[in-house]
Amino acid sequence: MSILDAAGKIAGNSGQFLRHMQYEILKEFSDFLILSKLNEAPFSGYDVISYFRNNYGILLSSGNVYSQLSRMESLGFVKSAWTGKKRIYKLTASGALLLQKFRENIYAIQIFINKLVTNEFRVEVNWNNSNSPKLKLAPIRGKPWFEPKLLSGL
Repeated sequence: MSILDAAGKIAGNSGQFLRHMQYEILKEFSDFLILSKLNEAPFSGYDVISYFRNNYGILLSSGNVYSQLSRMESLGFVKSAWTGKKRIYKLTASGALLLQKFRENIYAIQIFINKLVTNEFRVEVNWNNSNSPKLKLAPIRGKPWFEPKLLSGL
């Protein structure tokens, strides 16, 4: 199921929709989050699942986590070894280099995501005679409401 299919099914419930979008974004960045945690210390697949649940409130399936770790191992970014009943994963030099490049470019990635969203949508605030504003994303028609060239030099 695509992100659009799943999001469309829950669009009427803004809490579920936001939760779904957070989950999708987290999945997209999960490789780098895992590499970052492995940079601090080795850990197991169960530790990955616990980390995501405890820090982001999202429960990843064990099948997805272990296949992701296996893929990362086959690409040479992590290595694993059995210690007792647990398979422990460690960051390799190649994984550390990939993480370093991600961290060096994180600001540019943030700017790109901001630019992408702000070029396509803008936040409109409607106070509706109340103390609590109602926010909505409105599609931009025509020219973006900021000058993209201001961001291009960053």
